[in-house]
Amino acid sequence: MRMKTDKERREALRKRVQKNIENKDKGGDFGNRGLLDISGRDVNWYKEDEFGIPLDKDKTTFECQIDIIPYIIRTDHHPDGMEAGLEDYILDVWRHRGIGPMNQEVLCLWKTFGKPCPICEERQRLLDSGLDWDDDKVKELSPVRRAMYNVIDVNDPEEKIRLFTTTHAYFEKLLVKEVELSPEEMQDFPDLQKGKTVKFRAEKHKFGKGHYFKYSNFKFLDRQAYPEEILEETLPLDEMLIIPTYEDVQIAFLGLPDKEDGAPAQQEQKPEPERKSKWRSGEQEPPKQEPGRRKRGAAEPEKEPEQALDEPPYIEPPQKEEKTAPSPPSATSGECPHGHRYGVDTDAFPADCAECEKWSACDDEKERLQKAGKEEKPPAAAASTTGMRRKRG
Repeated sequence: MRMKTDKERREALRKRVQKNIENKDKGGDFGNRGLLDISGRDVNWYKEDEFGIPLDKDKTTFECQIDIIPYIIRTDHHPDGMEAGLEDYILDVWRHRGIGPMNQEVLCLWKTFGKPCPICEERQRLLDSGLDWDDDKVKELSPVRRAMYNVIDVNDPEEKIRLFTTTHAYFEKLLVKEVELSPEEMQDFPDLQKGKTVKFRAEKHKFGKGHYFKYSNFKFLDRQAYPEEILEETLPLDEMLIIPTYEDVQIAFLGLPDKEDGAPAQQEQKPEPERKSKWRSGEQEPPKQEPGRRKRGAAEPEKEPEQALDEPPYIEPPQKEEKTAPSPPSATSGECPHGHRYGVDTDAFPADCAECEKWSACDDEKERLQKAGKEEKPPAAAASTTGMRRKRG
């Protein structure tokens, strides 16, 4: 693999940010095995409430600051088709969760790579049979868009590189929307030399036995440059991605006996060294560790935080080209298709607002009215604390 020049990598990274700005509202161009293979790797998971500064006495809202660090693409199966040797700051994929009798999580082959997916095929069969796209049986099979990053928590004294996984609509969409306001100035936010620290607010919500976070108040702060050597330490997310075969997904979905090897097809992974660094302090590189071995007495690899497992499903509405899916009630700009007050009753009627095609625009209008001091209060009987969410993406 030819080593890409600094100029090529930097330009590709800028184009990637621009593409994510353009695609933040898209539901995808294509229609417990997990998504990443972390075996043999020293993975530190990002947790908002570990180093985030509490903003309330109940410690449910935190002010967080992270530096998003790019990784070098190592494979020819990057989900967005970027070339090996270039840098990317995100792994943007689609998953199905709660699949089969074992409630497994698998990559959506259709939405991620445009390949046949038995789960999406069953979802389409249900739609063809007459079920509406917001029927529970259909929504259970709908894929959810995920975003994964290498990050350094600014408040972490050890400055460890951590794996941050979250719902695309809750974080990445809002992040690039902020970039969109000043693209020339902020589009380099993940760049090693010219990048920015991402400051945001994380609010913890309970869901089942666990919790998840919603994010807001995104801002970009100046930071010091990182050395090129840090790219040797970031997790190669595209290489870690578990890409199942059609048969693997079918086995998980239908609860069939596993193949003889008992595991989905995936690439052999190389162990990563332990990460301890002071990248921005100018100190020497971390000591090298023999590949494939943990230090004596070291703990087993940490599991993904529970909020990534217990977050509420985020369902994308069908795309316009899905002719088999019934269309929601029509509405012109500035009108609520369900007869409620546009820009006022946002999320006041969860049954209608949950998957309304006008939700994002209605929420934007509500924010505009709030800033202008003209917002009307929704009827008390209709107010609800359920169904609240961020703009989807």
